Amino acid sequence: MHPTHDRGMATAEFAVGTLGAVMIASLLMKLGDPDGWFFRHLADIFTRALDPSTLLELVRHAHLPFL
Repeated sequence: MHPTHDRGMATAEFAVGTLGAVMIASLLMKLGDPDGWFFRHLADIFTRALDPSTLLELVRHAHLPFL
């Protein structure tokens, strides 16, 4: 049985949301001095966010009904 309401984003919404996030991230990285504290912290956030082990830990600890 299929649910009667949609949950989450559709593919087009996901693409626009991802593009917006990348644009904001690139703007923040452009504002930061490569040798300054801002850039170091921002690079650390991106490194941790893109680390596959971090993603696996989040999935393991999430209470996702479809997994």
